[in-house]
Amino acid sequence: MKIIFLIIFLFFILKSDGVSSPVPKEIKSSNESLIYTYNTSGLYYYKWVFEDLGYELPFNCVNDSSIRTCIVQMNDETAKKLHGSMKTCFIDIDGTSNCQFTLRKNEYPNPVIEGTFKPQTKGGQTIMKGYYLVLGITYFTILPDLRVKFVGSLEDEAMDVTNLILDYKGGCGQRNLKWPNDFVYSFNHSNPNIDNISSDNSSLVVVGSNFCNSSDYVNILIDGIQIDKSNIILIDHELFEVKYNQIYCKSINVNIISGGLQSNIFKFDFKPLPIKINSVPKSKGGLIIITGHRLSSPQANNSDISINIGKYVCKNVISTQNEINCYIDGIPSGKNDSTIGLQVKISINGIVNDNGLLFSFDVPFISDFILPQGEVKLIGDCLGTIKSTQIYIDDIEQLNLTISINDKQTALSFTPLNQIKKIKTLFNCQWYKIKCY
Repeated sequence: MKIIFLIIFLFFILKSDGVSSPVPKEIKSSNESLIYTYNTSGLYYYKWVFEDLGYELPFNCVNDSSIRTCIVQMNDETAKKLHGSMKTCFIDIDGTSNCQFTLRKNEYPNPVIEGTFKPQTKGGQTIMKGYYLVLGITYFTILPDLRVKFVGSLEDEAMDVTNLILDYKGGCGQRNLKWPNDFVYSFNHSNPNIDNISSDNSSLVVVGSNFCNSSDYVNILIDGIQIDKSNIILIDHELFEVKYNQIYCKSINVNIISGGLQSNIFKFDFKPLPIKINSVPKSKGGLIIITGHRLSSPQANNSDISINIGKYVCKNVISTQNEINCYIDGIPSGKNDSTIGLQVKISINGIVNDNGLLFSFDVPFISDFILPQGEVKLIGDCLGTIKSTQIYIDDIEQLNLTISINDKQTALSFTPLNQIKKIKTLFNCQWYKIKCY
């Protein structure tokens, strides 16, 4: 009696668990067809009903020996309708049609993902292309338990589930999406890309995309050498900054490995940075002294350095990190070439400065003055000639002064007509005026 009761109890348990529903032997899914095979003696699904859309997906079933093959020819139009609430239909053992059950988890077809799914590390709406993407699910799960929702409603007939839009919250490195049938799809993110680099002399600021926002997942390389992570000042999905100082004019190659993915290699030039330049007389030329930063290369003996000031070449170049000396010829009298506001271009091994340092001939510069026994003596550069130089005292031009200027135009002297107690001299040489106090 107990044995009979146990058999009846198991029958109802198994019946309620769906044992009397079809049991596929094999499931094959592709973008061309969906195929379920069964034993010919068993039950089989002959159609699926998508209730929200009012759509039925019929299977064409053919027996071959002991195998029953049920197939649906697949295309974009059909695949776009496979979403929303679904019931399966089969002929029950009593000969009646049963359309009350959903598929078991292991009976869903594997999704077919077209192309590569590579979302941005910062997240955002991301498209996944393919077939059978949402059968049996209302959201994706990134292992172990992170939910990724769809954009739109699966009950909406207009939703295109072959171009599924995911509301991806971002991440880094390789991750795994899991479907109810335990199908797992591994993906990584879009490759990091460097768009631009700038420098403030103490650090490099790199702008781009798809940088992991944690230094734990990145390696930053300069000329193939990984920098110490303690030198990473900040890192986010679209920007990172690292401590880096370069005293020479040179090119470096920067790339980043983010989440195991390589970026492009970005070439960045540490350009010469001239800050100040002296002037020389137009008629004589002379020694040009340029001061600034990165005015030499690491290989000082093998450097190709050229200095162009406007259309004039500065010759006999000697450079150090912070200073360049070269010689520029004077301009013959009678030539009407421009001598004011000439662009200074420094090229070191093909790397050219891009700041707007300008040079002009005949810019007077007074470095010192003395008053020996009533005479005024000025020391400087580009002090002009007797014919071209004018002296102003207290903003009044001194018309009857006798002045003396040496050949190098570096020393000028005159005896003022009146005694000077406090000097405020306006010195005019060619086109320029300098006040001396």
